[in-house]
Amino acid sequence: MKNLILILSLFVASISAFAQNRYISLQECNNDTLEYVKANFTGKNIEKYINQPFGIFADDFDLDFHLIGKSVISIKSPREVEAIKISYKNEGKFHLKKKFPLYCCFVQFHQPYPSMGGFITYKDKNRVNENTAIREYFGNFIIKDIEFILLFSNGDTSKDKFWYWKDLGFD
Repeated sequence: MKNLILILSLFVASISAFAQNRYISLQECNNDTLEYVKANFTGKNIEKYINQPFGIFADDFDLDFHLIGKSVISIKSPREVEAIKISYKNEGKFHLKKKFPLYCCFVQFHQPYPSMGGFITYKDKNRVNENTAIREYFGNFIIKDIEFILLFSNGDTSKDKFWYWKDLGFD
């Protein structure tokens, strides 16, 4: 009887753990981008992307990306990018500073770093929109750290600073 209770308890615990990691679609969140990001890409759910190619994260993220900042190693060419700050787009509208609150995604890369020149060249050469360029150009670069930070209209954030994340400055 004890073994049956133990096995049943482990089964229930494993189902609960699996259910918590279940992907929730944007439609299941009633097209609420805040709920969608919170449900799928915050807390422990975002940790699975660390030390993985950016493309794995990009494949799981249903919204369009919009690059809103970068942290470069040097202003000299090739302007290696240690981290990017991206927002997202839903129903053709970018969620930048016009719609609050919103989540902003910070992604830090391992070396070798991507370059801004490489990103711009990729976008122009392939004649792709910004979302596609972000997904494809950064796709093979390995994520060192990633975090979504909630921003509010009064300038408050869920973290102390918005312009500096992990001691990286963003333009």
